Amino acid sequence: MNRLPELNFFPRVSSISLAVCLAACLAACFAACLAVGCSVAFQPALAAENSTGNSLGFSRDGNHFVFEEYGTTDGLGLPYVNLYGIDIAGDRWVKGTPVRLRGTEEEAIAFEKKLADDGITDRWEIEAGFRETANQKRLQAQEVARPALAPLGKLSAAQLQVYNPPHEFTSNAKQVRFSLVGYRTLVNSSTSQDVWRLNLAEFKFPAKKECFEQYDSMKGFSLRLTNEASGTELVLNKDARVPKSRGCPQKYYIEQVLTYARPDGSYSLAVLVRYSLPGFEGPDGRLLAVTAIVDPQN
Repeated sequence: MNRLPELNFFPRVSSISLAVCLAACLAACFAACLAVGCSVAFQPALAAENSTGNSLGFSRDGNHFVFEEYGTTDGLGLPYVNLYGIDIAGDRWVKGTPVRLRGTEEEAIAFEKKLADDGITDRWEIEAGFRETANQKRLQAQEVARPALAPLGKLSAAQLQVYNPPHEFTSNAKQVRFSLVGYRTLVNSSTSQDVWRLNLAEFKFPAKKECFEQYDSMKGFSLRLTNEASGTELVLNKDARVPKSRGCPQKYYIEQVLTYARPDGSYSLAVLVRYSLPGFEGPDGRLLAVTAIVDPQN
């Protein structure tokens, strides 16, 4: 099997600056903790912990989509990664995925000991160590998934059409507009020709044990795709129930829209939807993918 595409650590330059600043603050806390001899895990966690999503690409025929999400758990701050392979036409997982890996407390103790033994207290060096342990876990997940993804062949890069990062508050992330046509952009087009619109709506379900008596309800969502030129609508998702894997979701929004031009002229579409769920120290953010095959002529 060909190697998976190189990891795209940060989709935007602005995300790099933010990630570095946050990591520097966390590393400073970590260094101070080491200086007084307290026990720590891999990384001090923020009260609201959000995973980072990264597309690994589409299969050459456009029938499969692979992506990962990774981060550090709140509470212990252990690194984790979830790698997903999706059969778009079959609306199911690629057999052998998802792959879910998480750091252990034993690994955290070994990491802490190594820092102490090496006399590392500089926050930038500690922050680099955090990144390295997280990236090692991501590479481990790719190796575990390799046999399952081997039949897909070399993955092709996705075209990023929409990106609403977790820390951005300027956009309406429940409705986004984009063009499947590569040359149609805001720079060269003043009309809505060839523009598609995604609308996300939330609705409530009764709370279950996953809500830990913190909430009296949980939320599902629907996702509708509209061709603004023809008026054609496609319902991409409408929850009849909330899957147990989501925990007790309270909020959804569209984070990324990714496309791939298929050999037959149609497009493969992947929408990464971020949702919030109760965490140890506050709401956590995770990602799910809604996929479809779209004919731009309809």
